[in-house]
Amino acid sequence: MIGLKNIRKKRNLNQQKVAMDLNISREALSYYENGKRHGQGIIRFESRDTYEGKFQNGQPHGSGVYTFVDGTRLICVFECGKVVGVGEKHYYKDGLYKGELSPEGVPHGTGVWVYGDGSRYEGGLEKGYRQGKGVLIFPDGTRQEGRFEKDQFIDPETGTPVENPIGIAIPSDR
Repeated sequence: MIGLKNIRKKRNLNQQKVAMDLNISREALSYYENGKRHGQGIIRFESRDTYEGKFQNGQPHGSGVYTFVDGTRLICVFECGKVVGVGEKHYYKDGLYKGELSPEGVPHGTGVWVYGDGSRYEGGLEKGYRQGKGVLIFPDGTRQEGRFEKDQFIDPETGTPVENPIGIAIPSDR
């Protein structure tokens, strides 16, 4: 990298003037000159995933949209490069999740997941799996309400997993 800072110094340009000409803050220019993104921006990773949003110290920090190479989009808030709190994950052809997310952006906590076939799950999730108390409603109106373990509904009378009456495709998010 030639370095913006070196070019600016060779041309005897003032940092404040360059920042004003680029319509960015002096702080953002300073971070950029030192190899760290700061402020609003877009980055494309080697994996071909992209992130558009706010940066601080070179990491996603604040509101942003992370788009995976398969078209899945994660819309949430980041702190120091990690997801915090609640957000949305739009799965390419496989539905939409709204709710709590792990620091890695995986559904974790409580949320609502509408699958590509129209099935809907509301309840607890752990590492992307339906887990704990919840309700799964299939497109034909069939309901499974109660306890789930790793995506399986647990029969309240027998304590054993129950086969889904309609097979639904679960997005690979684990």
